[in-house]
Amino acid sequence: CLKKNGEMMWSTTTLSILRDEDNRPLHFIVQLENITLQKRAEERLQHMAYHDPLTGLANRNKLEQFINHVIATSRRQQTGFAVMFIDLDRFKNVNDSVGHDAGDMLLQIVSERLESAVRNSDMVSRLGGDEFIILITDVKKAESVAAIAKKILENVLRVISINDQEIYITTSIGISIYPTDGQNMQTLLKHADLALYRAKEHGRNNYEFYANEMTGKAQEKLLLQNALGHALAKNEFLLNYQPKMDLKTRKITGIEALLRWKNKDFGSITPDAIVALAEETGLIIPVSEWVLENACRQLKKWHDQGMTSLTMAVNCSARQFKNVTFVDDVLAILNKTGVSPRSLEMEITESIIMDDP
Repeated sequence: CLKKNGEMMWSTTTLSILRDEDNRPLHFIVQLENITLQKRAEERLQHMAYHDPLTGLANRNKLEQFINHVIATSRRQQTGFAVMFIDLDRFKNVNDSVGHDAGDMLLQIVSERLESAVRNSDMVSRLGGDEFIILITDVKKAESVAAIAKKILENVLRVISINDQEIYITTSIGISIYPTDGQNMQTLLKHADLALYRAKEHGRNNYEFYANEMTGKAQEKLLLQNALGHALAKNEFLLNYQPKMDLKTRKITGIEALLRWKNKDFGSITPDAIVALAEETGLIIPVSEWVLENACRQLKKWHDQGMTSLTMAVNCSARQFKNVTFVDDVLAILNKTGVSPRSLEMEITESIIMDDP
């Protein structure tokens, strides 16, 4: 119903008939109940079920409904569409530096910029955190999707001002296209995610289309990660020691411990690959502790043999360095192995220093 002031009112209306003795209808009784507040509550619940509370974008439930609808339409009309998996680069660092409230405001601004880069027929959704999915409908050429991806990169890169603080953030995008890269939601999202990972590998702030070889590499990487999880228990790690020489005296003054991993299925794995895998899987802390303890044990043996001036250098990962128990862990290993702190050198990367000078 419409009120005099133009507002809409929802009602439940019941009509009853009053009859005379001969069962002839005499009057109608109309009962009307105002249920506007109830309807508004239902609409709010409906909106909450299908929209992200922070940004107002579609959530996973709404996205799943929309993708299934678009798949059915595309199959019937033999058209294509694209799925973009979007992730903000190093968003955690931004969150840590400006605070979570400012981080939420940043996500809201980014959401508006994503929506401004697409058409009304497309859908922008937020999966959670800093992950977004954009579905581009009616795709005829990959070039048109690439143009949208470039527009998104440019939109997100524009300076964001929050609480008088200027923030620059970049994003990476992985793209899969129906039907060549998948014919259901799960496959399309998985392949877009693989393409996103490749975009980040190539330096971030760019986009990548899914390619078939990505699946093979992802499967190989998963097997490698599983193997790494068992490497400590199977004693597959070993340390190589690189001497440091004083060129004037021609004497060895120190040693650097270098991690190596030999696996029967994958052969020798490079140190960079070991560290990258360990960082991703969360195994970097136990692996780093194994390196430090075994390097210190070897150093103690050399000291006991009379080479007391030798120092041992051990590489320190970013996650290990930022671990709240880092100092206690190092001291515990020094006490356990009997090595003097002055004989140990921890080597940290430039990126660790620049993260917080």
